[in-house]
Parts: sequence; C-alpha cells; structure tokens
Amino acid sequence: MSAHAERRRSYLAKLTAEFLSRRAGPQSLITVLDFSLSPDGKSAEAKIGVWPDTYRQTALTFVNRQTRDWHEFVAERTKFRPLPRLKF
Repeated sequence: MSAHAERRRSYLAKLTAEFLSRRAGPQSLITVLDFSLSPDGKSAEAKIGVWPDTYRQTALTFVNRQTRDWHEFVAERTKFRPLPRLKF
C-alpha cells in the first residue's frame, strides 16, 4: 500500500471513529478496531468493537443504518473522491 493510500485509510478510520462516537448513544461503547480500504478506493470495511457484549447486535444494526449519514459526514470533512461505500 502506498503512503498516500495509507494516509487516506488512516484518516477515514479516524473520521469513522469520530462519527460513531458522536452518533452512538450512552448505552454502549462502539470503537473502530480495524479499517480497510480497497485498492481502487471504492469500498471500505470497518471492524467495530462493542462494549458491553450484550449490545453487539443492536450496535451492528445501528451502524448499518448509519452508512448514508457517515457518507455525508465524511463528504463534509474531506475532498476524497470517490468516497468509498462503507460496510461494517
């Protein structure tokens, strides 16, 4: 992975963590454990951790509903084009 691609991946991971911390409720803690970006930059996958474990399924449902809002959040804060499609 080139240095540019790594910086892009790292920045998108940071934005994803910021987005989730702003959107998640006080019931659980959702953290980004890993973030991968496809070589063409058109798709991304974020692996998340949830605490407590009992909220795992609820949190996964929540983050999957938030992908459109994530896209808007990232578009406002970066000039990356195309923005990747995010999968949790």
